[in-house]
Amino acid sequence: MNQLKALKKIAVICIGLMASSSAFSMEMTGCVLENNKILSLTNLDSVPTYSYGTTKKNELTLSDDVSGIRVYKNHIGFSGGAILYIRFQNGDYSYVAFNGRGKGWDFSGLIVYKGKKMIMSKSCESDYLEFDLDRVNALNDPANFVSAPDSAFYK
Repeated sequence: MNQLKALKKIAVICIGLMASSSAFSMEMTGCVLENNKILSLTNLDSVPTYSYGTTKKNELTLSDDVSGIRVYKNHIGFSGGAILYIRFQNGDYSYVAFNGRGKGWDFSGLIVYKGKKMIMSKSCESDYLEFDLDRVNALNDPANFVSAPDSAFYK
């Protein structure tokens, strides 16, 4: 089981490196989601890049250096917990790498919105997304609309 976990971590890193069109950066994170897709965030300290897919097929890559793509970050603290996220906006869609904990809940994974409506949330299988927002090269999110998915409350 530990070998499988190690292989999945290697796959996350490899997918991120293959999808990244920017200069190599050590600021990266990722996880295998509950649907067995890989969420990978690379170049967070330079040109943040989001990748989603499998080891065989990258389904979506969004990068801050592509016209029309915006990247935002935010930290929302509250009594008993906090939410950290990086949001990649592509038109009306937002792909949010989310990490949050509160009293009685926690969630680390991907949330997808169309406008302000949540259309998908998938948690990381075993690992948490780890990123230092101070090192992420993105604007603070003016929207402030991200919240924990309902699935966070049923763990």
